[in-house]
This record gives sequence, structure tokens and C-alpha cells, in this order.
Amino acid sequence: MASAAAEGSLHRAIWAIALPSMLTNVATALFGLADLWVMGQLGDAPAQAGVELGAKFMLGLLVVFNFLRTGTVALTAQAAGRGDDEAQAAALVRALGVALLTGAGLIALMPLAIPAGLELLHARGDVADEARTYVAIRYWGGALWLANAVLVGWLIGRKRMRAVLAIEVAANILHIALDLAFVLGLGWGVAGVAFATLLSEGLKLAAAAIVAARESPASGGPKLAAGGIPAAARARRRSRFRSPGGPRPGADPRSAPCSGSTATCSCAPCCSPPRSCFWSAPAPTRARSSSPPTASSTSSSCSPR
Repeated sequence: MASAAAEGSLHRAIWAIALPSMLTNVATALFGLADLWVMGQLGDAPAQAGVELGAKFMLGLLVVFNFLRTGTVALTAQAAGRGDDEAQAAALVRALGVALLTGAGLIALMPLAIPAGLELLHARGDVADEARTYVAIRYWGGALWLANAVLVGWLIGRKRMRAVLAIEVAANILHIALDLAFVLGLGWGVAGVAFATLLSEGLKLAAAAIVAARESPASGGPKLAAGGIPAAARARRRSRFRSPGGPRPGADPRSAPCSGSTATCSCAPCCSPPRSCFWSAPAPTRARSSSPPTASSTSSSCSPR
């Protein structure tokens, strides 16, 4: 009975994470569908094809960096599982730093990346012109997309899936509203779709940042960004190599008591000055003497608690 209840509780915990994650993926796919539907209302085939081609270009460019999300999920979940707030903050700061540097690099390569990418997609004629218009605007949101991937991954690692789902749904609703306003209302065409996507990405990033800032580990982010990451790394290294029952790393070994018999030894470093230590018994083939062990019949070594 107890095992069945535990299994049911485990299943509910898994579904509590998996179901919002699946719905989030569905909500993300609605970005492209909304753009195509709005452009379809104009009846302009080259414009619709240009938006589709430009969206494929941006997807192919940015999906390569999806490791920012998956890697952040893994590192954050491990740190959250062991209750290490400092490691969670360090994972967030590092990933955001990589995202910002990558975004800056993409912007620097923009004059080369756009023509090369459209050529690889065999864009020609009016379709190429419309795709170039779309990408030239949407490209500036690459850094926003990368930062969003980091924040969403960090929140998923902390099991804040409902918050992530709410952000995705709200961003999609806003995106559709902006599409309708810019394309059908203002008549901006392909540029309106690109601006709607750019603004929705920016507002999505702002919402994710607000949610992440309310999490307790994020409070250590500014300190780590200012130079505390090495300290966090040292703390994790100390906990990783700490042996059960051993002295705390960095402590003076001579301050740790030796255990075992009452014999004394002067073995460095923990028994200097001489402290009590344990002795290792002779080989099994030899009978142990009833007299106390001596230096000639035993070997002494220090064993810090």
C-alpha cells in the first residue's frame, strides 16, 4: 500500500513537470503560425514566402545555441537538488554571460551572415527581398532569444514550469495582437511581422527576468557577476573532495585529533606534534602479541576524524 502511494506521488510529480513543458513547446510553435496566418490575410504570396524563409533562417541560426537552455536546465536542477543556492546563481550568471557574448558576436557578423544565409536558402527575386526585410529587423532580437533561452532553462531547472508556461502563453497572445495591429491595422506588411516578433521577444525576456529575480538564488547573481564566481567554484570543489569524517578542506590538519590506540607517533602532518594514532595489525599469518604494539612490530599512521 505504501509503495503504491509513493509510486502515485512520483507519477504526479513527473506530470507536474512534463505537462507544462509539453504545453510550453506547443505555445512556442504558435509564434510562426500566427505570422503565417496574418500574412495570409494580405494575399501577397511573395511576402508570405519571404516571412517563412526568414523565419527558417532565424531558426537555423539560433537553434544551434539551444545548449544554453538545456545546459542551464541540467546545472540548475543539480544545484537545486542539493540545495546549493550559490551554484544556481553561478549557473545563471555564467549562462547569461555566454548568451550576451554570443549575441554580440552574431550582431558583429550580421553583414556577412544575412547574405550568406539567404543564399544557402536559395532566396531569389521578390521572395529574397521580403526575406531580407524580415531578417534585417528580426536579427537584432537574436541576443534577446539567447537570453530568453537561459532564463527559461533556469526556471525549468528550478521546477517553475507553470511560470514558464504562463510567460509563453502571454507572449503568444501579445504577439498575435501586435501582428494584427502592425500588419492589418497599420499596413506594415513583412516589417510589421518582424517588429511584432521582436517586441514580443523583448517583453517575454522582461517577464522571465522579473520571475527569475524573485527567486532566492538570483539574489546572489550580482555578487557572483562582480567576481564571486571563483569563490563559488572553490566551495563546490571543497564539498566534492571532502571525505566522510575528514577535516574540513583548508583547516590545519594538526588541529584534527587522531584516533585509535593510545600509542603516539610523529608522522606528518596530522600528528605533529605527536598525537594519538591508530596502528595497523601485523599480517594474518603472525599471531598478535598480547603486549602493546611497538614501533618495530607495527606501522603507525594518522587517521583524522
